[in-house]
Amino acid sequence: MKIALDYDDVLIPFFPSFFAWYNPQYGTNHSADDNFEFTDLSKAFGHDRFYWADEMNRFHYSGLSAQLDPLDGALDALDVLADDGHSFIIMTSRPSVHREHLEGWVERHIPHHVQEVHMYEGDSNRPTTHQNKGEICAGLGVDLLIDDNHAYVATAIDNDLQGIVFGNNSWTQPIKDVPHASDWSEVVEHVRRINQL
Repeated sequence: MKIALDYDDVLIPFFPSFFAWYNPQYGTNHSADDNFEFTDLSKAFGHDRFYWADEMNRFHYSGLSAQLDPLDGALDALDVLADDGHSFIIMTSRPSVHREHLEGWVERHIPHHVQEVHMYEGDSNRPTTHQNKGEICAGLGVDLLIDDNHAYVATAIDNDLQGIVFGNNSWTQPIKDVPHASDWSEVVEHVRRINQL
């Protein structure tokens, strides 16, 4: 199968790292364990969406996000799934200005696994495309989307693709009859099960 992988909080621990960078600057105590929607941090932490988008961009431009280690188990799981015959692309809602950092991360950590990097610029803060993630994946011949955002996985399902909701974050919501993986070992189990359908 051709598998599309989200990047933030699927391959890297974005929000824990972002808050570790943000909190000392502003004297806050925000955590990835707080109950928030990643598409609108303002509901939980104040300010507005554009403020948070700008702060995240500052974090990205600092170069720190490009230096993050992969999530526990991700590299081993990708090795196993590649040995099973699957191929991978990255499908992220990061804007294309982050392409160099993201491709540098891929080159350092998983160059032999990822065929392509796609920057889907349809995030809720600054939408710039009319296609949703599922439509783009379908157009690229993707069979399965792994994402921590249940809404993006739902768009894959709506486009007759398979999906796995990843993680145990406050913004990660289950979807009826769609696999949920708490970690990368569960991703391997679900992919193998889906591949047998």
